[in-house]
Amino acid sequence: MKSKILFVSILGLTIPFISACNNNINHVDAVDNISVNLVLGQNGLYNGQKGQNNDELFLENYVLYEGISGEALPGKDVITSTSKDVEFTSWIIYDGEGTPKVIDELSNDIDGEILYAFYSYTGNYSDIGGSDVPPDPPVGDLTRIYFQDASWWNQFGASTYIYLWGDSGYKLEWPGEKMNAIEFVQTGVDSEGNPIGYNYWYIDIDLEKYDSCIFSRRSGDGSEDWGAQTIDIDLALREENNLYTILDSEQAWTSDGNKVEGTWSIYSNQE
Repeated sequence: MKSKILFVSILGLTIPFISACNNNINHVDAVDNISVNLVLGQNGLYNGQKGQNNDELFLENYVLYEGISGEALPGKDVITSTSKDVEFTSWIIYDGEGTPKVIDELSNDIDGEILYAFYSYTGNYSDIGGSDVPPDPPVGDLTRIYFQDASWWNQFGASTYIYLWGDSGYKLEWPGEKMNAIEFVQTGVDSEGNPIGYNYWYIDIDLEKYDSCIFSRRSGDGSEDWGAQTIDIDLALREENNLYTILDSEQAWTSDGNKVEGTWSIYSNQE
């Protein structure tokens, strides 16, 4: 009897698999190799290390993970956070309508997809705003909020950040988190022939923790304030709407003491 050795690469490690065959068998059972993008989150770590950025897919701090169909995804022994008293809980994937679903293992259905790390707070809630602060809600309670900018807002490749806070005692560190770019819609060209138009952005918000926000215009890496932000926005006033738009706004720079005011509507470009 002869043997064949297959080599499967998982996260850069080449692992041999030996399959026995004789002169009457000239094939090897196929192995389903799965590759997924694991987005670790702003403070997430994989084996103690930050991930990479992918400008083409608009992914920040992610790891390309490869394995075999049916294999369990990395757990909290591998996925950690630099935030105090925060523990990895699960991987989630969003469908075309923004509905999250928990994923535990690799399968053909998620080959090439983007999975997001979800974390829970494990510390003492009295340390972050009193005993009335609620625990992190289940994944299904996240709400997707969209933002539509304007051509003056996104010029020079500016990005959109969202700052969040709430009566619960939770708040982000300014300027908050960078929103995820969805689509650029070109409406024309400038005097030099460069495209002009507007972008759609989105982020998933825990409305049990945050009830107010500010959208701000910053450099792509968030290190520079590029001089524009919205007024303080009460998220309760959006009612059933999920898109805050400043498309028809005029330039308003915070250096002049002016802030942008937009309107709420329904994001209609969902697949």
